Amino acid sequence: MTNLTILNNQISTFENLYSLNDLHKASGAEKKHQPYLFMRLDQTKDLIAEMDKESSPQICGVVKTINGGNNKGTYACKELVIAYAMWISPKFHLVVLRAFLEMYEQPQLEEPKATPAQKQTIKNAVHQATIRTGRTHQNIWNVAHTHFGINEIAELKAKDYYSYLDFVENMQPKVLPVQNLNEETLNIIIKLYGYCCQAQEMREKIHNSHLRSQIDNHIGGHYLHNFGIPLKQTLEKAKVHINENAERLMIIQATQNLLNP
Repeated sequence: MTNLTILNNQISTFENLYSLNDLHKASGAEKKHQPYLFMRLDQTKDLIAEMDKESSPQICGVVKTINGGNNKGTYACKELVIAYAMWISPKFHLVVLRAFLEMYEQPQLEEPKATPAQKQTIKNAVHQATIRTGRTHQNIWNVAHTHFGINEIAELKAKDYYSYLDFVENMQPKVLPVQNLNEETLNIIIKLYGYCCQAQEMREKIHNSHLRSQIDNHIGGHYLHNFGIPLKQTLEKAKVHINENAERLMIIQATQNLLNP
């Protein structure tokens, strides 16, 4: 609930209602203007009855009186607050009315943008994506910016940071011609696959330990991040190539053995 301030006096609230006692103090605290006198007026009772007719079951009420505790006093909705101020004096009515208008006319705060560190992580991810996909930096930026409806990375909102990063990391590579691997090349890929599996296992252990914060602070969190989804995707693709080419080489080897017993 938005705070209401009258003549430098903070008006306390309770269940979305405003304190008439605080309004009374802000007006000068004259005895003839005490809230209970206002509540006794027939005009006030009629106003409350009319608002009660319009209130939905979810609304607690238009006025509430608390007789003890830290929140002791009479609390009322904004319509009653304005009516109470009008009853006190035209001048105080104008002060309260302007305070409400100013409170509701305040411009909405702009949504926070991605932090410099987050932008750097995205730039690193884009660079990795150029290696992984064969796309140019400009192509990746254009595709990602268009998807999120922005013109440059400076416009990226903080709430869209992880979605943007995942989008870049999941960007598909350009279609390349299929090339068969010879046995030597396949063996190299198998060794690299094994090393990458070890790297991913190490990443999981570090990710769940105190070393993660030290790496984030001294080296950069994007290194561990790149060992996550990007490495997993690369391992999946490498596994497909290894299986396909290993099967092909086994067939060739078996055929050669049959032809050359």
